[in-house]
Amino acid sequence: MKRCTILALLAFIAGSWHIMAIACSCPKTLPPIEALEKADAVFVGRVVKGEVRRHPHPKIKYWEDRSFTFEVKQFWKGELQRTATVETGLNDGICGYHFIIGREYLVYARRSEEGLYTSICTRTKLWHHEGKSEVSEFGESKSPENEKEATP
Repeated sequence: MKRCTILALLAFIAGSWHIMAIACSCPKTLPPIEALEKADAVFVGRVVKGEVRRHPHPKIKYWEDRSFTFEVKQFWKGELQRTATVETGLNDGICGYHFIIGREYLVYARRSEEGLYTSICTRTKLWHHEGKSEVSEFGESKSPENEKEATP
């Protein structure tokens, strides 16, 4: 019995090491103003759509991420229209943010080849819980209705 307990404990520890080895590692979180300066876009938006996307990769068959479409309510940085699409990692192991459709978020995003990208390493958060108090230092926000529509 004691031998089975020890083997089970060792199996659990070995499994945990594997999880730790692939876990996301974030640098120190920046204060709000510094995060605003480093981001390419900062906005409040409601998630209206989410999907998993597959991308071809030369060394592996493909890699996946998640893409979320937001209805933009207001923004402080970036050239944003009424909707914005933001990519994030597929899961926590690659720093993916877990957005929930229908909820509003304060999103800090960077530009990549694919478009806007965010992760759990940014200050992105639920708008109604923590986000509202964070933007008081940002100055006046813009509304996407006040911006010109993008022309193709």
